[in-house]
Amino acid sequence: MCSSLRPELNDCRDFRVCIDIDFQESVRRGAQRDQGKAGSVEATRRRYRERYAPGQRICLESVNPSNQADIVVENADPMRPRL
Repeated sequence: MCSSLRPELNDCRDFRVCIDIDFQESVRRGAQRDQGKAGSVEATRRRYRERYAPGQRICLESVNPSNQADIVVENADPMRPRL
């Protein structure tokens, strides 16, 4: 998500959406969704903690996607997203 909101791509987009979610919740959902790919829930959690979350933090700090987006969706509860 973050890489698609990089400033150099602004001219390629008509409308930009940022989905905001807590890292812990992101790891939980990813581990649940992707457990078959990594072999176990714990292996998937480890992959998310060691690779996905650090990469996202770097992107969030350098790009600040919520400032690049036209709208930010807070998605802590997928049944009740908030704008």
